[in-house]
Amino acid sequence: MSALAQTILSRGGERVAGLDARPVPHRVILRAIPRVIPRRFDPQAAGDLNAVFELQVPGPGGGQPARFALTVKDGRCVVTPGAAADPGATALIGADDLIRMVSGATGFPELLASGRM
Repeated sequence: MSALAQTILSRGGERVAGLDARPVPHRVILRAIPRVIPRRFDPQAAGDLNAVFELQVPGPGGGQPARFALTVKDGRCVVTPGAAADPGATALIGADDLIRMVSGATGFPELLASGRM
């Protein structure tokens, strides 16, 4: 993802999140996930965490969610498309709320409390 695209995403998280309701923008969002999440990863906050998580992102029309393996190890986060082999935890979140979280428009606690994650 270009620096300009990242800036647009950061500043307009709410507006970009609204695009998820349509299939083509949703596919674009899914392709960006492996690049965007590691850029927003905070190695200081992760400390010495070594874990594998699975992120599941349902489509705008339902059906099987897209799956991503998130590997946190040695202060790095690597996101790969596909199911995680043996995840320590699994999170289901809409692409719209994922964008809101990555852009800073909402936080992890708010998504958990509202049942959106």
